Amino acid sequence: MHISNSNQDINFLSRQFPQAAFYLYRSQPETYISCFVCWIKDEADLLFLWKKVSSIIAYEYQAELENKFDAWNIYLAFVTPSAIAKTTKYEIENDKFSMRKFVVSDVDYTFDPGIYLNNEILGADLKLSPVFSYRPQTDEEELSELHKQLNQLLPEKKANPTLSSEKIIYLAKWVSDNEI
Repeated sequence: MHISNSNQDINFLSRQFPQAAFYLYRSQPETYISCFVCWIKDEADLLFLWKKVSSIIAYEYQAELENKFDAWNIYLAFVTPSAIAKTTKYEIENDKFSMRKFVVSDVDYTFDPGIYLNNEILGADLKLSPVFSYRPQTDEEELSELHKQLNQLLPEKKANPTLSSEKIIYLAKWVSDNEI
C-alpha cells in the first residue's frame, strides 16, 4: 500500500480558501485513507485557517463518507516554507476534532508531500529486521542440547527449513522434559 496524489475534485476547499493551495492524497490500492495537504504562506495564515479548513473537510467530505472506517482515516497536513512556533504546532497537532493533523514547517521546493505522508502515516521509512532467525553454530561442542535436537530434526536442505507437526510435538516434549 502507498499514498499518492488523487485527482478527486476538492474544489470546495479552493473556493472557500483561495489563499491556500489544496491537494488530496489517497491510499492505493485500497482507498480508505484520505490525506488533505494545505499549502499556506506563513503562521498567520495557519492560525487563521486551520480550524476553518478542518471544519469544512468534516462537513463537506467526511460527513459524506458512507464507510465509518474511511471517515476515521482522514488526515490534514498544513505545509509552509515558514517557521511555526512550537506552541502553534502543538495546539493543531493535538486537536482531536474529526481528523489527525500535521504541521510541516520550513520546507523548501524539494519537499514531497507524498513521501512525507507515506513515511508519517504508513511508516514507509521504517526498516524492519527479522524477529527470529535460527542459524545453528558450527562447532558441535559449543552447541546446547536444544541446538543439537533442532539440527537433528531439520531437513538436510536448509534453504527453507520446515518441521512436521510430529517433529514439533516431539521437540516441545523434549524441551519440557529437558530444558525447563
